[in-house]
Amino acid sequence: MPIQDFLLKILGGDIGDVFSKVVGTFKLSPEKAAELQSLREQHAADIAKIQMQMEMQAQDAVTREVEAAAQTIRAEATNGDKFTSRARPTFLYVGNTIILCNYLIFPLIGRQPVNFPEPLFWLFGSVMLGYVGARSWEKISGMKGAD
Repeated sequence: MPIQDFLLKILGGDIGDVFSKVVGTFKLSPEKAAELQSLREQHAADIAKIQMQMEMQAQDAVTREVEAAAQTIRAEATNGDKFTSRARPTFLYVGNTIILCNYLIFPLIGRQPVNFPEPLFWLFGSVMLGYVGARSWEKISGMKGAD
């Protein structure tokens, strides 16, 4: 739920809290402040309902995004072009070979390892985790072509 977390971070909590913060920035008389507080309490159920709807919409958006990504991976895997179906594993094999050589073989033969930039490791880790996670999900769910 990264979208929901992002929205909550921007808004600073639920809708009722945001409303209270916005209204609280204005200098109101104690009577008006009490009136607004009582209105908020009266409509707490409506606010909670709207908050729940927003969370459900955010969850639906994330679900649709994941389904679209899985559908793309399946379409590429069933494509007749053999390179397309081997491209991700090839990237992972090359990345694993580079890491193995740089941090295991080079030190054993007395050669200084290459200092790779940190974003390269984040990229490789993201691809590796995404690929392994998608393949595991396909196998657990029993999808066609996951063997």
